[in-house]
Amino acid sequence: MFIREEIQKFMDDEGYEPMTKEELVLHYDLPISEYRMFFDLLKSMERESIIIQTQKGKYLLTKNSSEYFTGIAQRNSGGFGFVSTENENGEDIYISKQNMKNVMHKDKVFGKHINNKSGNKPEGKILRVLERSKETIVGTFHKEKNYGIVIADDARAYFNIMIPKGKINGAKEEDKVVVEIERFFEGQKKPQGRIIQVIGNKNEMGTDILSIIYQHELPIEFPGAVLKEVQNIDQKVHPGSLKKRTDFSELFTVTMDGAEAKDFDDAISIEREGENIILYVHIADVSHYVKKNSPLDKEALLRGNSVYLLDRVLPMLPEALSNGICSLLPGKIRLTKTVKMTIDKGGKVIDAHFYESYIQSDYRLIYKDVSDFLEGKEAVFEDSILKDKIVLMQELFQYLYKNRVHRGAIDFDFPETEVIVNEKGEPIEIKQAERRIGNKLIEEFMLIANETVGAYYKKRNAPFIYRIHEKPSEEKAEDFLQILQLFGYHIDLQSLTPKEYQKIIKESKGKKEEKLIHTLLLKSLQKARYSSCPDIHFGLSTDSYCHFTSPIRRYADLFIHRVMHEDLMKNGNFSLRKDDKEISMIADHISRTEMKAELTERAVNDLKKAQYMNNHIGEEFTGIVSSLNNFGFFVEVDNTIEGLVHFKFLSDYYYFDENTWTIRGETNGKVISIGDEIRVRCINVNIEAREIDFNWIEEEKNE
Repeated sequence: MFIREEIQKFMDDEGYEPMTKEELVLHYDLPISEYRMFFDLLKSMERESIIIQTQKGKYLLTKNSSEYFTGIAQRNSGGFGFVSTENENGEDIYISKQNMKNVMHKDKVFGKHINNKSGNKPEGKILRVLERSKETIVGTFHKEKNYGIVIADDARAYFNIMIPKGKINGAKEEDKVVVEIERFFEGQKKPQGRIIQVIGNKNEMGTDILSIIYQHELPIEFPGAVLKEVQNIDQKVHPGSLKKRTDFSELFTVTMDGAEAKDFDDAISIEREGENIILYVHIADVSHYVKKNSPLDKEALLRGNSVYLLDRVLPMLPEALSNGICSLLPGKIRLTKTVKMTIDKGGKVIDAHFYESYIQSDYRLIYKDVSDFLEGKEAVFEDSILKDKIVLMQELFQYLYKNRVHRGAIDFDFPETEVIVNEKGEPIEIKQAERRIGNKLIEEFMLIANETVGAYYKKRNAPFIYRIHEKPSEEKAEDFLQILQLFGYHIDLQSLTPKEYQKIIKESKGKKEEKLIHTLLLKSLQKARYSSCPDIHFGLSTDSYCHFTSPIRRYADLFIHRVMHEDLMKNGNFSLRKDDKEISMIADHISRTEMKAELTERAVNDLKKAQYMNNHIGEEFTGIVSSLNNFGFFVEVDNTIEGLVHFKFLSDYYYFDENTWTIRGETNGKVISIGDEIRVRCINVNIEAREIDFNWIEEEKNE
């Protein structure tokens, strides 16, 4: 019996020439009795737009067609959109508002290429929706006379949902709700649904962030079976658990985290040995408590990672574990996995060993205190041994960092935003986050531990999950180079290495265009992801890397802890094969959950920025022009918030000159360039869309 995968594989072969259905049955040498079933399968695949028929009646895969395409629609709040095709080498296809039809954001669609009158970029029109992306929408409820309307929070949803009177589920005016869509579009009929969850009134504290959580479909509460399992985990370490472990409890050991941290899953010990330094990285042995395929493990895999939001954490594991028996608290015996590395003055690991171990932390250090001490600001520590250890940490950091930069690793030390909220969840301050020496010490130590573990198990050819970061695509690198050349920079596309990118960061430092160059550099890079196959990590300039150091908050690390356990305690008798499909499925899944977490965290921060600026409408700010486009330019003000200066609000006709990468006034001849400092006024904020509008004070219209 035929399966569609066999047909797809055959048609995707490089040597395949489109065939008629009659030619296909001859190719497969089918008996006449199977013709009907085979033809029905072809029709089914055609309906699903997996294959198409040419005018001559010959079949080929849609993704290999020059006339048609399938892909995922990205709808813009303005109604137009793009389709990311399934052809890896293809560009995104522009779809005008008229040609988007009734497509919703992230729908899988089938479309046809059309002539683009305005340029050489691909353009198309949607013929039909193959698969809806979502069956639920989060939005704000509004009551009408005999029905309700839900306006989606995500403007890209583009359509309001009608709620029949009997399906309102107690929702009141301006409640945030979750709607299950029961009917998308039928002819002229608009989408219709039922309210399945009332989140709370939009003005109630916490409802805004909770709505974003529901919008991104993140799990909140743990199932009963998981909580029951956690309740049965003893919060004390029993002597029997220590028998086959290496005792590192006498080592001088510290944790180092932010002031607000509660889950301490990593600790370090450090010693000098002749010309070398020995670094011990101890990681909470979460795998000892979270058994494979248990309810706790299945829930951790489902979540994939913890999500850190401004007013809450959505943990991968219940707090009884993350803040309890798996937290490396001072004075408490805790089970760990330890990576012991001997590192020379060149920052290279010359010897490494792994252990199932236990420790007892001596101090809980805070980044700020360590930074103050090393910067000579305050004598915050009295223990002379502790002081010496911290100084030794700084020495090791310098060796490791210098070596990493020397080999070409890209230093992504770009400024991040810190949002400070009050007890009501209202943003009261937004500023550039501090990243001082204390933070950098631990980051560097975790990097070398992750790399050491990854390199070892790559050599062992073990079943593993790697953290990979592929080389930039040729297309993105070329686009990046075009803009670089406008500012007098250059990268060698023929031998594109991390050192080329590192050079650009160094050369642009302190220049007007620095922020733009850094932003475009990041956009040109691939997204780091998890993979069952080893590959390069372009950003770190290494060919073997993994995530091992945070099993409390990342499932990838938990998986690797299990691999290490089987290596150390079961003589390398691994329960999975290297090519087991389960590993690649886990890697793909946790890559998706990581992306979902990042999008959620970004949405929450953008929301709070919009709320903050909504209280400052009419006020003036000094800002730097950060990017340019065909309808305006973005300005980043002193508090790191970015807003759009739209051409329509300016007194002259302004346009974007792609050749010089500038904004020019047609009549007054004024020129705006990246990095220019200007004064702007906040004139409008759309909190729901998280959009901020500025105006250029010098060019405000007189109305």
